[in-house]
Amino acid sequence: MPNVTVVIPCYNHGRFIDKAVDSILAQTFTDYEIFVINDGSTDPATVRKLEGYNKPKTTVFTKTNEHLSAARNFGINRSKAEFVLTLDSDDYFAPTFLEKAVAVMKSQPKVGIVTSWCQTFGVVKRLVKHELQVDVRAFLTHNPCHASCLFRRRCWEEAGGYDETMRQGYEDWNFNIAVTKRGWIVHAIPEVLFHYRVGNVSMVTGSDRMRPQLMGRLVKNHLELYREHIEEVIAEEERQIQVLEQRLDATRGSIAHRVGRVITNPAGIAKGLLRRFQK
Repeated sequence: MPNVTVVIPCYNHGRFIDKAVDSILAQTFTDYEIFVINDGSTDPATVRKLEGYNKPKTTVFTKTNEHLSAARNFGINRSKAEFVLTLDSDDYFAPTFLEKAVAVMKSQPKVGIVTSWCQTFGVVKRLVKHELQVDVRAFLTHNPCHASCLFRRRCWEEAGGYDETMRQGYEDWNFNIAVTKRGWIVHAIPEVLFHYRVGNVSMVTGSDRMRPQLMGRLVKNHLELYREHIEEVIAEEERQIQVLEQRLDATRGSIAHRVGRVITNPAGIAKGLLRRFQK
């Protein structure tokens, strides 16, 4: 029985699936199996690709479309491995992620989830750094862990799996709260070992537009936990508002400075703009 099951839900992402699967096949840690879950794809090219998919250590399962949570649960239910690695079909891991993540799990029994620093690609390029280790309190106001991560199957069982009713997003955040409120720690490897694709229209951007409603759902799902930590939650939200206001003030000051330069030295500014256009 493999030590790790990698679960990769795929909905109409046939053009990306090879990159995701190949990033696992390139891992320096080799004791794993790969489950690709065709989550009711409607794109003919994706359907054809997955019907004839032939990669080492890889099994394709096909199910009706019920969103990411159900697809992940579907795959994990068919696994007997001690550890589960989730991966979205348009993202990929660096070759040493599994080796380093499993080593953390083996050496630190209180760690339930392992993530890493992340580099986004696509329409947004950004380096995302997480704290080395966090507990449940960190997850009450933000989600310092990627949806693609390694966790103990035991944690998934204790949390009751992914909430399949959360179809608009934040299902991974809800899962992380359900795990960490039982005392588990989330560990971030301080290296860029995960690469996350940001498209023009992504589930994350859609979820962020619905943040008030989805945050309300998180609070409802973990009401006693939020009641217990209400002072910390309010204080952190106020701190984040203050940081945002300071950034806005700095931006306004920068704009005012530029406007002032235009008023006091229009000729100089015009020459600078002309040089830029000539370049």
